[in-house]
Amino acid sequence: MKQRKGAQTRILCLIDGYQSVFGGELDAGSKQANASRMEREMRARPGQWFLVGQSGKSGGVFTRIGARASDLRGRGFEAVEIDGKHLARVPHKSGVPIESLVTRRKPPTAADALPSVKSDRFNWSRDELQQAAATARAWLFPIEGIAV
Repeated sequence: MKQRKGAQTRILCLIDGYQSVFGGELDAGSKQANASRMEREMRARPGQWFLVGQSGKSGGVFTRIGARASDLRGRGFEAVEIDGKHLARVPHKSGVPIESLVTRRKPPTAADALPSVKSDRFNWSRDELQQAAATARAWLFPIEGIAV
């Protein structure tokens, strides 16, 4: 399949998982090299959105890889966080707005309330229902009179 000339990928990923996941074990130089590579890639393509980081909670533990949107905003980039994904770009008039590329997930809503309980047409009480269930269980699964 041929790609159109000038067509660009909608969102490019710049997360370096190997360096970001083991961030505590790396020296500051390698982190700086990764950050400068990320910045260089974004400045080369103004208006293009990049996935620069991701954060979330899994099993009660908060994890984050890559850069934070708030850190990139301070360096002059346009950055947003949508559903735990940190996206950034160099502002440019030809850029596509993020709303046309990414849709936010709706937060989970509470389930509908249970319907009100109504009496059945026989109008049995709770004790009568329990007695009927016990009788049916005794008839369906007899214990007495079984030869072993």
